[in-house]
This record gives sequence, structure tokens and C-alpha cells, in this order.
Amino acid sequence: MSTKKGLTPINTKTYLNPQKDWNKLKINLSQYQKTLDKLDDCISENLLSTNSKIIEKITKMLGYNTEILYDYPTELKSTDRLVDLCLHYGATEYLSGISGKNYLDLNLFKDKGIKVKFQENLTKKHILELL
Repeated sequence: MSTKKGLTPINTKTYLNPQKDWNKLKINLSQYQKTLDKLDDCISENLLSTNSKIIEKITKMLGYNTEILYDYPTELKSTDRLVDLCLHYGATEYLSGISGKNYLDLNLFKDKGIKVKFQENLTKKHILELL
């Protein structure tokens, strides 16, 4: 789904054509139609709202009863921001996508005693098959 270009904060970023793009995505992933149909009511113009609703709904669909915590304002950026979040919430381990190997400063985590694990082989297909 496409959004307006620029450095707009995620909480104010909007999709250009949310319903049209969502329907196109469902057509392109027609083998997951039943699962994606369950997410129709999550789609809105606001990126943060859409993403949050999808995450919350998938969490419930997978049978997890986990509290989802949302971000707090800070001037920190990049890995410093992630380490700060881990410390704030008492995390001892950070789970990253595989591409995190390309940009995370692992020493910042190590210095604070936080382990980093990378997601290796989980694809969109695997996730959708779980639902």
C-alpha cells in the first residue's frame, strides 16, 4: 500500500488509496483471501491506525493474549532508540528481522546486556499460513 512521500511521522502518515490498494494486495495474494478478508475492517487512511489494528487482530487470531505497548516520545534514533525501548520495558532480548544485521549497532545492545536474535526463515507465506 502506498503512502505520501516525505518524512511525515508515522502517526500522521496516510495512505493514498487505502481500499483500492488493499483490494489489489488481496488479489495478488489470492491464495490467502480468507485470511486477508478477516483484516478488512482494519484498513483506514492512517498508517499507524491500520498497522496497529492489523497487529492486534493477528495477535488474537494466533491465540496470543499479550499486552501490546505503544511507543513514547524521545529524541533518540536508530539503535540507541531500540536499546532505550528494551531498557524501558525491562527486555533482556531483542528480536530483529534478518536485515537488522545490516544496520543495527550490536555493541550498543551488548553493552547493556541485551541479547539480539535475528529472524532467519520466516516469510510472509509462513505467517499467513499460521493464521
